[in-house]
Amino acid sequence: MNIVEKYLDKVQSEVSSAAGLPGIDSFPPTKNNNKKELTGFNEQDQPRKDRILIDFDNTIHNYYKGWQNGEVYGDILEDAKESVDTLRKLFDVEIYIFTTRLSSDNENREEQIQKINEWLDRYGIQVDGITSDKIGALMYIDDKGFRLYNWKENLPQIIEIIKREREQNIK
Repeated sequence: MNIVEKYLDKVQSEVSSAAGLPGIDSFPPTKNNNKKELTGFNEQDQPRKDRILIDFDNTIHNYYKGWQNGEVYGDILEDAKESVDTLRKLFDVEIYIFTTRLSSDNENREEQIQKINEWLDRYGIQVDGITSDKIGALMYIDDKGFRLYNWKENLPQIIEIIKREREQNIK
């Protein structure tokens, strides 16, 4: 039993009964083929539903060589698919890929969408969209993120993280 399955066993009974959420009836949860390609996302045009935005590189896609002219070369990170499926099923949320690969300074946005979609299909990861816009969400999952509680307590931690990142980039 992997770590995600163990966590599910524990959480399923606690969360489902306490929050009135439906339980997970299969693992991994069943597939949803409603993938959309997003560019220029307009949140007002979308029905209100909770969503989670997940970064692509170094969050679900192993980005071990860094930027390589837009190539999507890496494998899936361990437990990524099962975790994405679990979040979708457990909380009935939409899942969006949130990536700078589609930012306005990238001339090959449509090509990047195609490459990301092909990679997601290869690994069976179902998403509701791909965007570079920071749209409203319950959570943003990102390898470079930091959860800010207050500046006074968090600034020293932020400074240390930035120093470590810079040291790693020099090596």
